[in-house]
Amino acid sequence: MVLGGDKRVGRPRCVEHAWQLRAQIRAREPRLTLGGWANPYADAAQQVEYMTDDCFNAEYYLTQIVSHLDIAPVERFVNETRRSRHQQARHVRRLLLSKRQPRRRSER
Repeated sequence: MVLGGDKRVGRPRCVEHAWQLRAQIRAREPRLTLGGWANPYADAAQQVEYMTDDCFNAEYYLTQIVSHLDIAPVERFVNETRRSRHQQARHVRRLLLSKRQPRRRSER
């Protein structure tokens, strides 16, 4: 798990964002499984956009501990990840179908 850390405390960051550090780690150790962070209490669409961006450089993500007393933001986050996943699957299917070459008569 590679996080950016709190900018207000501790040592200064070596890069501005955690995805930049994951990119450097990935360049050096491409087989290493990397994780990132998502905040279910922030704007759900923006968080999912971060996670699905090619620059995220992570195979998984974790979220902060969620309170059962404030579940609505978490539901929005989960729903947005599902919506995005379905949207991406449709996009991949369209790409695959568009790349299919028509078979020649001799191959039929």
